Amino acid sequence: LGAGQRDRRRTDRRQGVGVARDERRPFHEVVDRQPGRETGAAAGRQDMVRAGHVIADRLLETLRPVTPLPSRTTLVGAFLAVFAVVTALLFAFVGTRGAQNMTVLQLAGVLAAILAAASLASFSLSGDMAPGQRRFVGPATMTAGILFVLSALIFGLFPWSEGSIQGWHCFLSGFACSIPAVLLVLWVVRLGAPLAYGTVGATAGLLGGLVGMAAIHVGCSLLSAPHMAAGHLTIPLAGATIGYLAGRALPYLLPAHGDV
Repeated sequence: LGAGQRDRRRTDRRQGVGVARDERRPFHEVVDRQPGRETGAAAGRQDMVRAGHVIADRLLETLRPVTPLPSRTTLVGAFLAVFAVVTALLFAFVGTRGAQNMTVLQLAGVLAAILAAASLASFSLSGDMAPGQRRFVGPATMTAGILFVLSALIFGLFPWSEGSIQGWHCFLSGFACSIPAVLLVLWVVRLGAPLAYGTVGATAGLLGGLVGMAAIHVGCSLLSAPHMAAGHLTIPLAGATIGYLAGRALPYLLPAHGDV
């Protein structure tokens, strides 16, 4: 075996193929390489080394400092703060005509359910801001459960009056009111590294829709259950649906990353 290796080295020298000492060193330890210094197999190894250095340099150029993600409790508090501040501002803008004509149970019962739903959505959204967080319930199940509870409260607390439902005006107004809340929620979400864009979009849309529903619930003077089901409950449903579809479409709209 030793004689065969010596013969192969002699053959390599006669053919002009020399194995440099640096070629046996790891890529990151090889320095001072000059093009054209070696020929044959050694030149190919030099090209591989230079390619490795180029890839490493370009990878290092893309690295950025990482800011630690706030705790989950802090994120939930931030989302609830957005909910509370935007809702309070909308109360002043939309008015309180509906609240003036409701009983305490009608007003407080629905608002308490909306606040509980916003807390659940905030907790779920905080878990989607970083990979590996445990998810207790999916956005579809959460939205369906929230709408079921709110529907039961509305149909149980408000009368079934006859006449036109007239829900489009309240729906459009409430949906417009939800947009500022969604934008602020997404501004907080960008601090993390969400991967499930559809889930994040659905939950953010649901949270914004709950803001719009709360504002319309206090400001609307039509207190019939069919009207509230058609014009109020559809606001968070539309927010969650549009948010999910927008999140699913986002990867196709973002520009593709260049080759490293």
